Amino acid sequence: MKKLFKMTIRKRNTLTGYMFLLPWLFGLLTLSLYPIIYSIRISFSDVRLMPGEVIMNWYGFDRYLYLFTVHPDFREFLLNDIRFIAVSLLIVLPFSLIVAILLNAKFRFRAIFRVVFFLPVIIMSGPAIMSLMGDLNEVGLMNNPILFPVFMILPGMVADAAAFVLNNLVTFMWFSGVQILIFLAGLQKIDSSSYEAAEIDGASKWECFWKITLPYMKTLILINAIYTVVEVANFGGTISPLQGSAINDVDVTNHIAQVNFFILQNLMNVVRPFSLSAAASWVYFLSIALVLVVVLLVYKFFEGRDKA
Repeated sequence: MKKLFKMTIRKRNTLTGYMFLLPWLFGLLTLSLYPIIYSIRISFSDVRLMPGEVIMNWYGFDRYLYLFTVHPDFREFLLNDIRFIAVSLLIVLPFSLIVAILLNAKFRFRAIFRVVFFLPVIIMSGPAIMSLMGDLNEVGLMNNPILFPVFMILPGMVADAAAFVLNNLVTFMWFSGVQILIFLAGLQKIDSSSYEAAEIDGASKWECFWKITLPYMKTLILINAIYTVVEVANFGGTISPLQGSAINDVDVTNHIAQVNFFILQNLMNVVRPFSLSAAASWVYFLSIALVLVVVLLVYKFFEGRDKA
């Protein structure tokens, strides 16, 4: 009887993980599954709102084709958001890891500095972030007499990429609070004796970082990468290159919410805003899912190379 209920540590940890997932699975099946299926159905239909009823006629992939072949701006918005996510990963992850390493050191008022770096998470939504973005928009590259001439002499692609990074730099840093906290928790799990043994063998700080710190952080880097992609994908407010103006109304999420539901109501005879919004939402969802798959493949590639 005891052998029947005897579990290995691996199975016990797996069961614990599933227990933590149960509330989310329950919410998904009872609250979210039907709206998800209904949204997919709307994206393939022509939706007409009539008094007391909703009429849906099957239209197939027409809405999806419209987004990529007829819609004047959707492809540009989608590429802009994906680029913003990719650049966010390249900036947020190294920045978070560096700050976590610094905050893990022993110095006076360390707790205060940790609170300061976590403050953006507390005031991430609401008037505070909108005010910050508004102030940031007023000091764009176009208004900088020193930087603007430099970008004008650079090759087009280089200038565009550099301007995009600098214009959104504050926003990128704003997304680093949770990642810093996760990295900090991981750093505190590393046994200090590993560093002491490495220093006795003559290893430098740089070698300790590459041989001890980074291998321990690999799994947390993946977790933070996934979190960053999801967090940034739900944020609207990138800043366009060489313009210094927020694109609050030309990123995909705000475009779906504002443009498709309101402006396109004047085109009811051409394309229904509800079905078009649903189609755009699912295109964006699949694009973000593809980005997550790429992140996972990159992680697997480096993990396999380290094992080899």
